[in-house]
Amino acid sequence: MKSGARYFVWWILAVLIALGFELCFANFEAYRWKNVAENLLFATGMLLTIPLFNSRKIKGILADSYFVFFVLCLFLESAFFYLFHTNFSASAIYILIETNAAESREFLGFYLDVPIICFFLALLLLCFLYFKRRKNIFRKYSLRVKAMSLSLLVGLLIFMKFSGMIDPNLPYLVGISIWDYSHEKSKMEAFNIDKPTGNFEEVNFQGKFKKNLFVLVIGESTTKRNFGLYGYYRNTTPKLKEIENELLVYWNVISPHAFTIGALQEALTLNNFQKSDESSLVQLMNQAGFKTFWLSNQRPIGPYESLVTKISKASNVVEFTNSAIAGSVTPYDEVLLSYFEKALADSAENKFIVLHILGTHMQYKNRYPENFDFFKDQPQSNFEDELAHSRINSYDNAIRYMDSFLRQVIEMSRDKHVPSYVLYFSDHGEEVYHNRYFAGHLDENPTKDMFEVPFILWRSEEFKKQDFIFEENLKTPYSMGDFIYSFADLSQIDFAGMNEEKSIFSEQFQPKKRKVGDGLDFDIYFEKD
Repeated sequence: MKSGARYFVWWILAVLIALGFELCFANFEAYRWKNVAENLLFATGMLLTIPLFNSRKIKGILADSYFVFFVLCLFLESAFFYLFHTNFSASAIYILIETNAAESREFLGFYLDVPIICFFLALLLLCFLYFKRRKNIFRKYSLRVKAMSLSLLVGLLIFMKFSGMIDPNLPYLVGISIWDYSHEKSKMEAFNIDKPTGNFEEVNFQGKFKKNLFVLVIGESTTKRNFGLYGYYRNTTPKLKEIENELLVYWNVISPHAFTIGALQEALTLNNFQKSDESSLVQLMNQAGFKTFWLSNQRPIGPYESLVTKISKASNVVEFTNSAIAGSVTPYDEVLLSYFEKALADSAENKFIVLHILGTHMQYKNRYPENFDFFKDQPQSNFEDELAHSRINSYDNAIRYMDSFLRQVIEMSRDKHVPSYVLYFSDHGEEVYHNRYFAGHLDENPTKDMFEVPFILWRSEEFKKQDFIFEENLKTPYSMGDFIYSFADLSQIDFAGMNEEKSIFSEQFQPKKRKVGDGLDFDIYFEKD
């Protein structure tokens, strides 16, 4: 018994190291004490399985494996809390599942810092000492001891389940999330959103002109706060500023989620996979008689692995310029311009072109070439920190580069002299050291900047002659969850079920409650801001 207690000390030490890391570096919150208790119960539960085996060798292997696994779970939980100020979540696991190796390396390069490295080394040292000094203390146990261990284990699991203690447990959360993800994946596979034709009925293009060019630019991780057009103190959008009188700038638009898959799943589909059938924005344009192009500088992950990739496959022409094989080196968004030029030259009379850009994704400094390294002074920030200042400057430079890209797309569209529009929005926003000492995005424990996005429309003179857009909604609250209705309205496409009350471009538009993340009311939750 005494030797068993000494053995359990190793597990307690691991918990104490994780607790010490959070207390010193992670703005420890009171609810994390529940996590400490859960970890101790989790350790106890694993150790209670060992007496159920007869072989002393198997007991030793299990004990060693359990300990390493436990230490790894502690590291991931505490490091995640340190970075994102919240418990590990299902949405975070979904993001990890949808992330390829190159993006994982980029993530590590962005967030890896001295405290995390020291925390990892401390746990590594503990494992080294454990393996150097541990002894196989497990012997053959009687049936009575086995029965007692099994009873205690079952009782412990029942207690953790019904008390909610099991909910933040990392292995449990991963298992449940993978099961849910696989279920959702299978459900989505049943929808033919990668096929040219969707389930829209009575589709009718009502445009007055023979030739039309509609361009949708989908950005990445760009918050409206750092956009010069929205009053940011830095002129991060000089090229768009030059033609500001030609733009409709919508001031109160949010994304329903702070991660790409969740945000674009709602924005680009009709029913957000909540009904028995589903169709996408691309399929709507196909059914309306447009030739569709999807030109992306995002990593495709796999032919059908990503929801957004699957939506893109419904297009007549699909081009991905960013290969995961290339590692962390990604091309600048301007690589899309040659493909865009080719699409513009296509002989089709009606064309719909999507440009899915990297924008201001993650490693901000890698999103623009050297000649766009413009902001180098100390930025305005609530945090006097060199890393924060460096990242803010890189983020603002990335927006300045994107501004140049958008202007080129507009001018190339203008040169076609046909009714055309260029609509730009970002999939979600980004926190960049405004509300807290953090750069990034996540649905859990979010900030306002993670949801507020730029939403900007340019129209050619030929397009404006149709004069059907209601311009009084520029500051009306709007959520991208209803985007497909606004998109159809802007593109002059009617279909069975079209609802102009959900279109920001319509005089009939009716604002509604804006839910974000896991059901937060955006306008109430962030009222203080």
